[in-house]
Amino acid sequence: MNRRHAGTAYEQIAVDYLKNAGIYIREMNYRISQGEIDIIGEDKDTIIFIEVKYRKTASYGYPW
Repeated sequence: MNRRHAGTAYEQIAVDYLKNAGIYIREMNYRISQGEIDIIGEDKDTIIFIEVKYRKTASYGYPW
């Protein structure tokens, strides 16, 4: 699996997790000239911006 396919797969895992937590997904891979936001969600009246990172090891730390 190449890096882009892995990124897409893990973004989908994150979306599934967020949906199960009651988060409405407004947009995925939102692109502007400055970059990209992986997932934009909404929880009641709060907009949430999510960056998904995949690491093979914990050498750069854990997600929390």
